[in-house]
Amino acid sequence: MLDRLVVPPLVVAIGPSNVGKSTLLNRLAGRPVAVTADEPGTTRDHVGSLVDLDGLIVRYVDTPGLQARRDGA
Repeated sequence: MLDRLVVPPLVVAIGPSNVGKSTLLNRLAGRPVAVTADEPGTTRDHVGSLVDLDGLIVRYVDTPGLQARRDGA
């Protein structure tokens, strides 16, 4: 339990493009951390911030959207 006080838990947002991962980070952080736009592919690299989730500080990381594989898998 003590390690959570020293090293915040890591939360990583992973998902398709343009579903609101960056918007969620900005809302949780209470400030603009990630660039948002209506176009898929706006986030090109991971962006993170420490956020307070009802008293639990976590390191929240936003990632670029996942792309469907060309082979359909």
